[in-house]
Amino acid sequence: MKKIALFLALLFATTFVFSQDEKVIELKNDGVKHYQAKEYDLAIEKFKEALNISPNDSDITSKLILSLKGNGAAKYEAKEFDKALVSFHEALKLSPEDIDIVYKIGLSAFGAKQDELAIKSFTTAIEKDYKPSTCYFYITSVHKRTENFPKMIETLEQGLAAFPNDKNLNKLAPSCYQSVGLKDYNEAVAMQKQLAPMAQKEPDKYKVEIEKANVIFKKSLDSMTKAYNFDKENKNVLKALIAIHKALKDEQNAKKYETELNALGGGK
Repeated sequence: MKKIALFLALLFATTFVFSQDEKVIELKNDGVKHYQAKEYDLAIEKFKEALNISPNDSDITSKLILSLKGNGAAKYEAKEFDKALVSFHEALKLSPEDIDIVYKIGLSAFGAKQDELAIKSFTTAIEKDYKPSTCYFYITSVHKRTENFPKMIETLEQGLAAFPNDKNLNKLAPSCYQSVGLKDYNEAVAMQKQLAPMAQKEPDKYKVEIEKANVIFKKSLDSMTKAYNFDKENKNVLKALIAIHKALKDEQNAKKYETELNALGGGK
């Protein structure tokens, strides 16, 4: 009797294993079909179910990671950035050394305006030398969006030093320098207006104080000139350069930029 019982137990166990194997194969095949059809949610569901039965199956894990990445990419394209982040984070847990996932978390975080996460992810990608020029572009863009101008310029110039011919960085540069220049220009104009009543009443003091405004105008000029060097046909930059040179009583350079602006159709 004992031999019979042992035989039946072994037979049941073997049948159970075969049954499990068949189920895993079925789930895996279903998952592959859903993945190929870009039905990522369904593919993820099937691969997770298969992984619950066979948790050490590296092939299933690999296919689940691909499905999570595919789902994240689809959600990103649909501008569902928070949902994309969920998929990419889950994929990263299964494959923590996959720098492509880290990079895509950065992209999704940028879209979701999760700025700290975006900067952290892109910085990690730069350290791993993964699409570094694009990472510099996005980190600079985060700082521009949050008006952290010192970090914006620092990151931009780091990127340009490493990748001087990168089209995206070169396209971004003029607007960055223009933002800084405009900030300084507005500050100098405000100071100039505030000091105006002093010109007649306290002329000596006025000369001292107005020079402080001129220092800020010169800072603005430096930034706007850098913007101009990247894009010599930017009408807003040309207008700013004209205004700054006039504020500094530099009529010669003001006329130079006026001529260039007129050649482009003026303010039209």
